[in-house]
Amino acid sequence: MGDWEKRLEEGGILIRQFHHWLQTHKIALMNDQPIEAFNDFISIYTDHRLNEVTPVDIKLFLYDFYIRKCNPQVDPLTPLSFFLQFLEYSGVVKNSLPFRSVLEDQSKYRKRVESYPSMELSESRWYEQNYEWGLRMNDEMAGEIIRDENVESLPTLRNFAHILEYVKENEIRLTPAKGCFRLRDILRIDEGFIHISRPFMDHVLRKPPLIHTEEDYLYFYYLDTMARVARYVRKRKSRLQLTAKGRHFLTLSPAARYLRLFCIFWYEINWSFFYDNSILEEFQRLQPDLECIFREFAEMEEVSVKSFFDEVFSELDIRPTSESGEYFFLLSQHALEFAVLNWMEELGLIIGRHKKNPERAFRAKMTAFRFTPIGRRIIDYFFTSRSK
Repeated sequence: MGDWEKRLEEGGILIRQFHHWLQTHKIALMNDQPIEAFNDFISIYTDHRLNEVTPVDIKLFLYDFYIRKCNPQVDPLTPLSFFLQFLEYSGVVKNSLPFRSVLEDQSKYRKRVESYPSMELSESRWYEQNYEWGLRMNDEMAGEIIRDENVESLPTLRNFAHILEYVKENEIRLTPAKGCFRLRDILRIDEGFIHISRPFMDHVLRKPPLIHTEEDYLYFYYLDTMARVARYVRKRKSRLQLTAKGRHFLTLSPAARYLRLFCIFWYEINWSFFYDNSILEEFQRLQPDLECIFREFAEMEEVSVKSFFDEVFSELDIRPTSESGEYFFLLSQHALEFAVLNWMEELGLIIGRHKKNPERAFRAKMTAFRFTPIGRRIIDYFFTSRSK
């Protein structure tokens, strides 16, 4: 029996005690579906037990899971309010105020339900709106997910926002051939960038006089493309303009901005854009399995990159195609390091230990990494677990 199955079973016992408590107090529930669904959510989608529930768990369940997975027209607030009273009576919950502030806000719950995308939309349109609906949930939960981590000072987040602010304040004429930023604007934006030195950045952060086009400045080119993929900026004739989404991004808190930038990297952009190797499309196709592997390593003090790669290729059952085995794995590891691990470090999810003088050009420069507190929270909130 897996951990989640044990938690589910223990939750079932607690629910039976709850029903006995209801009978003792002569309380009749119209529907206990929300309580059963809540046990499923806590046991399978979190690392908590039902008697370890937090106000954040309640929010995630009410405003996301229950609306997506259950019938949101069946009132979940009343059953959960009684369940909270039971937990108070049992001495499990000491301070009920944070829970009550969520459960008593019926207006907020109804608005969240009413904003859920209609199933009458086309499939592509529904997926697009469903993703945006999820992002708005992240915006609201950002402070509780990020907590007291100072993401505002993260260089890549500051630099990404700086590009958007520059587009907002200036008329951007794009190059006629490829629709890229002109060198003059690149250099002006770069003056406001925060620059740091580490192996990855030293590779993608070419400086004048080596820069002649935007594509020469890979770091800038990557951030610009991420903004375009997220539709924060758009090309209109020969100019680049900030969109409504881009303006909204600039109004968000640093924590919410951070989550949005993470989602662009993890869910929206094609990783093979960072490193031209088709194996990255395979990694992205198997992303839920890759997330499970990250979860398994997340509690380790330090992760050997070699051990991580061995687990990835074994678990995902990735095999050589046309190249020889050694060459295939060497290139694939380099691609995964460059497009995924290095960007995770850029976003503050991990801290890498790097090899200063690699013996061969394709040997991985990162030899080990450890997860940061914010990295563990992102994994806990966003990444798939084996039980899901």
